[in-house]
Amino acid sequence: MDDFFAFDVNTKITNERMASIQFPTVSFCNKNPFNLQKNQSKNLYYLSLINDLKKSIFNLSQFHNETFGLMKETNFLISKIILNSTQVDLKDYSFELDEMLINCELNGITCNKNDFEHFMLPEFGNCYKFNSGKNLLGNKIEIQSSSIPGKQNGLRLELFAGFLDQDLSLTRSTGIHLFIHNHSAAIFSQYDSISLSNGFDTDIVVSQEHSHKLSKPHSNCIKDPTSFDSFQSGLYRKSIEMFGRYQQKTCLIMCYDEFIKDTFGCYYPGAIEAKSATFCDYQVFLLATNAYKNFSSSGQSWKCFDKCPNECDTVKFNFKISQANFPTPFYSQLMIENHKYYPNQARNFSSYEMVKKSVVAVNVYHDDISLTLVQETPAMNINQLISNIGGILGICVGMSILSFVEIFDILLKLAIYIFTRNTLTRVQNLDS
Repeated sequence: MDDFFAFDVNTKITNERMASIQFPTVSFCNKNPFNLQKNQSKNLYYLSLINDLKKSIFNLSQFHNETFGLMKETNFLISKIILNSTQVDLKDYSFELDEMLINCELNGITCNKNDFEHFMLPEFGNCYKFNSGKNLLGNKIEIQSSSIPGKQNGLRLELFAGFLDQDLSLTRSTGIHLFIHNHSAAIFSQYDSISLSNGFDTDIVVSQEHSHKLSKPHSNCIKDPTSFDSFQSGLYRKSIEMFGRYQQKTCLIMCYDEFIKDTFGCYYPGAIEAKSATFCDYQVFLLATNAYKNFSSSGQSWKCFDKCPNECDTVKFNFKISQANFPTPFYSQLMIENHKYYPNQARNFSSYEMVKKSVVAVNVYHDDISLTLVQETPAMNINQLISNIGGILGICVGMSILSFVEIFDILLKLAIYIFTRNTLTRVQNLDS
């Protein structure tokens, strides 16, 4: 009985091959948020802004004994610039998909810009999702699946990351920021990303793990993450309102944002709800960051877990990553010749070195069409409980019957003994 009401679980892990599995959503951003080499007549304001920003950062270097702090402030200021920009501004100074997308294939079939969805991250400006269920106009499209393993049947991308300009660069590294995730997941620039370097062909072998936890009374996980009635907390409700589906990780990040907002009255630029009018200035942001470290180490951060329970069903992607030099002289010449017939003003390839320094190649694929399933089952169900109770009762009743028969047998033998003894006594008396 105690075992049943402990609500313990057994965990079963299996790997099952499938006829097809849903292909993950692949999102990417250019690490350089500014492409000021285009439309220079339109970008005079931003050219001046970037130059002034560089001067101020270099002036600050005399007050810093390390460069990480300088880059932190640089990224902070870049985020503020991007969040203060309109979509028209982003189109003028940030990388558009037409400029970045050189080649795209999924399952051996060519894909184009209409297979991507646009989104924005404060640190990177324009970003793009493939296989999100929406196109560049925001209309719904079919989510693609994968039925054949191997590189040729996955997503193959060649992306232009831009030519490095010493006068305009404000980044610590160049290349592409890549995310592989479920189509319903929220994306944050600081989490779950893969850094792709220019001049390399990167293979990312993806495997999927689907976990199912038991809900109440076995745990407090959320069974229906799209329902407002599944749990009562402001952060839980807000995460569904903003993203259409609850995720604990998103909720916990929002809890961090709310802590800073409640303590200092402002947001840092990377916060989900940050608007230009609610930004912290940089010095306040540093104070807020230190205050949150104290908040986490003090154990008070568990309050966030009280507001943000786990989901019962989760999807996790695991990766194996390898790289090779890209391109070869032959392939770069092929790209240069192709550019002559299909020119793109943003790229304008003319030499092997230009291609090598500005292009990223990546292949995302499954090496097996299978899923790892992690499933919880009750350690004891109601049928087992009834069976155990029946077994115990059977033993008890059986012992009771045996005890009664044994006592009756003893009494019977005792009565026979007394009767026999009395009879013998009477016979002896008569003989006397």
